[in-house]
Amino acid sequence: MAGVPEFLLRKLFVQDSLKTDENGFSFALNNTFAPATVTSFALTVDGEEVPQEDLCIQTGDNDAVSIAAISPEAPFSLPVKVLVTFFVSGHSLETGNLKISLDTVEAGPLSFSLQVKAVKTTSPTAARRSWKLPKFLRGPIRATVRVDANEVIGEVQPEVYGHFIEHLERCVYGGIWTEDGSALRPDTLRLIQALKPSVVRYPGGNFASGYHWEDGIGPKDQRPRRFDQAWQSEESNQVGTDEFMTFCREVGAKPFLVVNDGSGTPEEAARWVAYCNQDASGERGSRRAANGHPEPYDVHWWGVGNEVWGQWQIGVADAEAYTKRLREFVAAMRAVDPSIRIVAVGDKVMSG
Repeated sequence: MAGVPEFLLRKLFVQDSLKTDENGFSFALNNTFAPATVTSFALTVDGEEVPQEDLCIQTGDNDAVSIAAISPEAPFSLPVKVLVTFFVSGHSLETGNLKISLDTVEAGPLSFSLQVKAVKTTSPTAARRSWKLPKFLRGPIRATVRVDANEVIGEVQPEVYGHFIEHLERCVYGGIWTEDGSALRPDTLRLIQALKPSVVRYPGGNFASGYHWEDGIGPKDQRPRRFDQAWQSEESNQVGTDEFMTFCREVGAKPFLVVNDGSGTPEEAARWVAYCNQDASGERGSRRAANGHPEPYDVHWWGVGNEVWGQWQIGVADAEAYTKRLREFVAAMRAVDPSIRIVAVGDKVMSG
C-alpha cells in the first residue's frame, strides 16, 4: 500500500451501502479526499479475487461500466463527493471479508480491507439480506481521558501545532486566497487565525516536486502559467513566495518552505534561500526588495522534497539516491545561509 493509511481509506466506504441478493451484491464508495485517476481495480471476496468481467462500476447516475475496461490507457476518473457504486455478479459473501485494491496516477497503489457481517432479517420472505459494517467502523467510539495538568513529563515543541497548505483543488485559489489570487479571503483568514498555527508548510505536497519558485514572484501580469504535473491542472502562479509570506505574517505563523528536488536543482533551491534570507544589498535580496519587500523573511525551516519514495512523485528515488541528492541540496542551501534548519524525507518503504 502507498503512503495513505488504511484506516483513512476505509472512510471511503459508505455505511450501510452493502446490498445482496441471489445474483450477487453491491456496495458504494464516496471519495471525500481528492480526485484520483484509477488505472486498475481489483476486488477480493473472502480471499478469492473476483474476475474483472464480474465487476461493474457506476458513478452517480451514469451508466455502469465493466472494471475490465479500466487500464493505464483508458483510466477511470474517481471524482470527489460523488457516489460510486460497485456491482458484483455471481458471488456471495460467506465470511464477509472484502479487500479493495487500486492503482492511481496520483498516489500509486492503494489497498484496504473491510469485514462486513450479515444481520438476520425478521421476515423469511425478504428478497435481500441486510448487511452492516462492524461496530468499530460504524461511528465514533466513546472514550474517557484523564489529564493531570500538574504532571509534566516533557516539553511540547510549538512546531507540533503546525499546518500545511498546497496548491491542490481549492486550498489556495478560492480557499485561503480569492479565486484569482489577488487577495487573502477575510473569512478564511479569521478561521486560520483562530487556530493559531505555529508553522505552515508550503507549497506542497506533491505540488512541490514540480514547482519552480521563480515563476511565482514579480509583477503578477508577467508571471507564467504552468501545467502542474502533480495534480494535472493549470497553475496561474498568482500566489507565490511573497503572497505566502504575507499570509504567514497575518496568521502569526513561521514559514516552512519545501524546495523542488524532483525537477529542480540545488542551485535553484539556493537562490530561493537567498531571495528569502539575504539583505537588500545581495543579488537575490535586492530582487525581493524590488518586488516590494526590502526586509529579509528569515525563513528558518526548509524541506527538501516530498514523498520521494512514491511512483507518483516527480523525481522518485530510493533511500540511497535520495541521500546523495539531499547532500547536494543541503550544501548549496547552507552555503547561502548556514543557520537554516533542513527537514529531509523519510519512510520505511525507502529502505525496503
